[in-house]
Amino acid sequence: MAGPLRATAVEAGPGYPASFTCTELRAFDGRLLAVVVAHLLLPIVTLAAASPVFGDAPKALVPQPAWAEDFVVAGFQVLDDAALRTPLREVDLSALPVIERKPIRRWKPAVLGELLFNWWD
Repeated sequence: MAGPLRATAVEAGPGYPASFTCTELRAFDGRLLAVVVAHLLLPIVTLAAASPVFGDAPKALVPQPAWAEDFVVAGFQVLDDAALRTPLREVDLSALPVIERKPIRRWKPAVLGELLFNWWD
């Protein structure tokens, strides 16, 4: 990443359990560069233009900034907008234990982003 940055944790939702955290990355002049939306348990992030709206999956920056590769080097998988919008019917969920499939049946996420980054209880 070029230049000094300032990172600020932001609340993911209005006191509701979320499967992710959000951190704003800003240049020192205050410009918002991206919101890093990070899954709580998996090494998966997406870089968004804004924090997700309560109840919705994050919307990734298009295109992803060149410095997104820094997260890959650190061991994270960076999901772009196309990956987040992958229909769940196209995702192999067979490795998930039965206990983890129950909320999927209840909440019925349509796309991968809704499955990974959610406000389910």
